[in-house]
Amino acid sequence: MRAAGIGYALFLEVDVGVPRGRVDLLGPEWRELHAHAIREAERLGIQIIMGSGPGWAGSGGPWVTPQQSMAHLVASSTDVRGPARFDRVLPVPVPRRPFLGDNTLSPGLRRIRDAWYEDVAVLAFPTPAAKRTIESVDEKALDYRAPYTSQAGVAPFIPAPASCVETPDAAIRQDQIIDLTSRLEPGGRLRWDAPPGGWAMVHIDSWEMGAQNWTADFRQEFERRRGYDPLRFLPVYTGLIVGGLRRV
Repeated sequence: MRAAGIGYALFLEVDVGVPRGRVDLLGPEWRELHAHAIREAERLGIQIIMGSGPGWAGSGGPWVTPQQSMAHLVASSTDVRGPARFDRVLPVPVPRRPFLGDNTLSPGLRRIRDAWYEDVAVLAFPTPAAKRTIESVDEKALDYRAPYTSQAGVAPFIPAPASCVETPDAAIRQDQIIDLTSRLEPGGRLRWDAPPGGWAMVHIDSWEMGAQNWTADFRQEFERRRGYDPLRFLPVYTGLIVGGLRRV
């Protein structure tokens, strides 16, 4: 570290899923190794910064309600063959697992997470003839994005498409997406007269989860900053192609 010009090192004890080793935290061997690291840093002129605790301990706690927590946009889908009268309760989407797994949540927190969600939108669109999804959609939708260099295969950035790729059979036409949100009843029941053809209904919810890709005012902020309403593009979160694969 000294040869590379690093003058500071942060010492932070936190469980990030690394298998347990043979040295017990704060045990005699741990204290001896810690003292050795401090002495070596002083000898080499490297300053050791002590962490006061993991970040979640400073910002998380039982006083933070699910409505105030970081949210994930998740979805479930239902295929419908029209013409038909649709009158069913839509399935509740499965919550996203934390990046390090459900074992990072206590049983109480898991129950709170699994019991809470908010309806965001219900969209219906003709089922694309070809089955094709957006590559690396979990990373691009910020559902799961591992820190760079934290493990093998993590790209330093997500590249944009090099050129426009026409996908007429796999893309959803924007003008054929129907907003059914106002028809969703309390309890998740949807009543709708489906036009002829094959439709997939996408039920998108917001959940408290390990990463965040949704907020209560996301749609309004997106439109203010980007100049258009993202509602009809929400299926992109699930990997579906809306309009086509093109650079924006």
